[in-house]
Amino acid sequence: MKFIKYAAGRISVPLPLKGLMGGALLVVLVLISSSRYLGLGLEVIQPTLRGAAAHWYDPVMKTLFTGITLAFGGIGGIVTPILFVGTTAGAAFANLFNLDISSFAALGMVCLLSGAANTPIAASIMAMELFGPSIAPYATVACVVSFLMTGHRSIFPAQILSIKKSSSIQVQHGERMGRVEAAYQRRNKSLAGVSDKIKDRRK
Repeated sequence: MKFIKYAAGRISVPLPLKGLMGGALLVVLVLISSSRYLGLGLEVIQPTLRGAAAHWYDPVMKTLFTGITLAFGGIGGIVTPILFVGTTAGAAFANLFNLDISSFAALGMVCLLSGAANTPIAASIMAMELFGPSIAPYATVACVVSFLMTGHRSIFPAQILSIKKSSSIQVQHGERMGRVEAAYQRRNKSLAGVSDKIKDRRK
């Protein structure tokens, strides 16, 4: 989405014309693929959570459609597309490895929300509210892993960074996520620190 926003920003035309260009691009994509990726996508999310199979390219296409819409001046939410991408990605993963589609669609939905929005606790609670307490241990692990893997980034650039996710990363607290610059900070007692020490001695 950052790449699409950057590319759209390089087009120096009035905003109304840019909106028409984005709309035309979406029309072309719909003609090439389908209208499956327009709108909120609830008509895809709900069947997928019930066990309907998803295409491997569904998450990519929805991300592309959403990125173009927002970058070219369209107004819309971001949470529902995140749920769409997570649900279809989980379902596609389950289909690939012959696993239970509805379970992995549910896990994909909540763990992508956790990582993209930096909300592991809220996403874990949402998983229990929507899918029952039996999913709690799996959803919690998935949400925490997703939260840590995302790093110090967020789909919401105005989100304020209050904690750092690793003591090996140096970041400034109280800064907006869109402005955060993370730098590697070597810790002597970490695995990476020991590895760096060994490399330094060999030099």
